[in-house]
Amino acid sequence: MLLYIGIEFHKAKWVVTIRTYVLDLKTFSMKPSTEDLENFLIKNYPGAEYRIIYECVFLVSKYTIIFLNEAII
Repeated sequence: MLLYIGIEFHKAKWVVTIRTYVLDLKTFSMKPSTEDLENFLIKNYPGAEYRIIYECVFLVSKYTIIFLNEAII
């Protein structure tokens, strides 16, 4: 399973969103720790493949789609 992990960084906490290409699975706050995030992902989504995106927004608009299509091509 391919999962997209969006991380919004703040000094005191991270806001993490886990989703597939079409479905939001979970959004939560955590202390800023790569080790804790890795352990959480391995425990809750074993065998998954991850794509990690930082300071991201999963809100899609017409302009975002145009931008992404141009970036991919």
